[in-house]
Amino acid sequence: MLERVDELLQVSRLDGGHLELEPRDVDVARLVRSSCEGFASVAELREQRLVIEAPPRLPARLDEEKVLSVISNLLANALKYAPPGGIVRCTVADA
Repeated sequence: MLERVDELLQVSRLDGGHLELEPRDVDVARLVRSSCEGFASVAELREQRLVIEAPPRLPARLDEEKVLSVISNLLANALKYAPPGGIVRCTVADA
């Protein structure tokens, strides 16, 4: 519940132009792989396959905490709504 309240507060700050970003150099590929590893046990329990497609490195300047929150939400929703035995594919690439 506290997580949802925090998300609502962040959206409110974003709408009001008051969301503060803390950008720094981050390896996005490592961040995505690490997030997927954190959800591997959930996928295993649901008999799903979690497939990660990422380059060895993908440097970017971003707010790691906020991007990690987005990645975690996307993975949680994908695993929640994928059928048991399904495949959840997480792909990150340089555009």
